[in-house]
Amino acid sequence: MLLSLTEPRERLLGEYLDRIACPQIVLIAACYSGRFLLLARDGRLALAACGADESYHVESAPARSAFLCEFLSHWAGVVLPSFPSPPATLSPHEAFDAAKEKLVKEYQTKVPLREGTVSWPRGL
Repeated sequence: MLLSLTEPRERLLGEYLDRIACPQIVLIAACYSGRFLLLARDGRLALAACGADESYHVESAPARSAFLCEFLSHWAGVVLPSFPSPPATLSPHEAFDAAKEKLVKEYQTKVPLREGTVSWPRGL
């Protein structure tokens, strides 16, 4: 369920982001994060850990967002304690696909969502 930009917080965030003239990625790893997919547009990729009407909870110790960890590991090559050998860095779209595939296969958690497009230079 996508909401319109009539919600004050989302509308205000969209207005601020529109002032930035560069490729953007909005990454929300929290409950009800799907509501921010409406910020997507050409040049702005919106990624959400779950739908607009879903809570997001991952049981682990220490507590962490599996979606955030998987995405950052694949996109930026971030080394995390539970991911000691990150893969080669991928484009944001490829990293999202790899993270989604692993989450569905191994964690059986909420399915992350993506809207919009962005061209992102490799290695940034």
